[in-house]
Amino acid sequence: MNANDRNINALQFKTFSAQQSENSALLYTINYASLLGSDTISTSEWSGNLTISNKSNTTTTAIAKLSASPGRYKSVNKIVTAAGETYDRIISLHVTRNDTSLVVGDYE
Repeated sequence: MNANDRNINALQFKTFSAQQSENSALLYTINYASLLGSDTISTSEWSGNLTISNKSNTTTTAIAKLSASPGRYKSVNKIVTAAGETYDRIISLHVTRNDTSLVVGDYE
């Protein structure tokens, strides 16, 4: 696990905002345990206009590695529980250029 990987509590965030550089592929773990009670995750799906890899889930978490070129992206994780409940969480991702000499406003 990378020190920069993100752990997200689904009860605290409907939309989680994050920033990472263009050369990073970070693991995002959404923990749904506090929403689920005794229910469990049956399926987990990820979607978005960025690279989504290493997708997996446990009975209480949904996990994916996200990466992209510089820009702003949204990734949606949708879970369905064993009891048939559906939840989704959004990761709003701002990917920055690796060139640290850029000034504010050089990129969108």
